[in-house]
Amino acid sequence: MSEKTFLVEIGTEELPPKALRSLAESFAANFTAELDNAGLAHGTVQWFAAPRRLALKVANLAEAQPDREIEKRGPAIAQAFDAEGKPSKAAEGWARGCGITVDQAERLTTDKGEWLLYRAHVKGESTEALLPNMVATSLAKLPIPKLMRWGASDVHFVRPVHTVTMLLGDKVIPATILGIQSDRVIRGHRFMASRNLPSTMPISIRKFCVSAVKSSPITKNVKRRLKPMPKKQRVRLAVTLT
Repeated sequence: MSEKTFLVEIGTEELPPKALRSLAESFAANFTAELDNAGLAHGTVQWFAAPRRLALKVANLAEAQPDREIEKRGPAIAQAFDAEGKPSKAAEGWARGCGITVDQAERLTTDKGEWLLYRAHVKGESTEALLPNMVATSLAKLPIPKLMRWGASDVHFVRPVHTVTMLLGDKVIPATILGIQSDRVIRGHRFMASRNLPSTMPISIRKFCVSAVKSSPITKNVKRRLKPMPKKQRVRLAVTLT
């Protein structure tokens, strides 16, 4: 099964500085849980954050769930049919839940007895079809103490949302997230974009993070910005200040 890189970025108005890291980490944790629950194989889930954006990059994401075999055991044969051999309500209800009739059910025989059995081959859904709901669910579970609503929209989030980018490989995943239609365009720095980056950039996975972050005067990677100051530099600064 082939694999691709997935990118999602939410462009917002200024996010609360103190909550920026926890929002990004929670977004990554929530989305990783969604991937695992869906049975989608994936590599590293990397988060990015800046005052006006939250983003995730998922490496080696499978293009679909694996196919699987399912088995659902129904009522015991003794309870599945009456004395005349007619299906009981319990058997009919179980079969209806499986999408079959009682006559279509198989039989499972063990040393403990015999039961009705439903067996089916389930084809895995495509990742492209699953991603929009997974992203929406991950965002809905963010630890936001107070939600905002903006304009005439009924959408609520920590801050107003302006752009949503979702790319699987270089293909845009069509979806409406937080009231915004997904696209491949993101916004550059509000004041410095004219000098370093265009105000809106059509992007591909290959261009994201590495080229954009290096060419921007403000790096998106909070981990890099929060790197502790080297000891020698701290000592030198202390001497200068004293």
